[in-house]
Amino acid sequence: MHHEIQDQGGLGSPSCGFSTYSSCKEKTMSDKDKVWPTGLTEAESEEIHRHLIQGTQIFGMIAAFAHLLAYIYSPWLK
Repeated sequence: MHHEIQDQGGLGSPSCGFSTYSSCKEKTMSDKDKVWPTGLTEAESEEIHRHLIQGTQIFGMIAAFAHLLAYIYSPWLK
């Protein structure tokens, strides 16, 4: 007795709505400017990366300034 297993959209199912990963990749790769699997163009991904780097640098500067203030008000290395 042969039973077919139906995909119920669980963890093994691609998020694009197709039943196989190859169909999903074909759908997202139809626009040559988009990069699979994110669906962003190269320019969009570079913009996000630039903002991520800027945010990390700003966070680092704030953290360094906070450590400097903490050292000035309570020198822990003396």
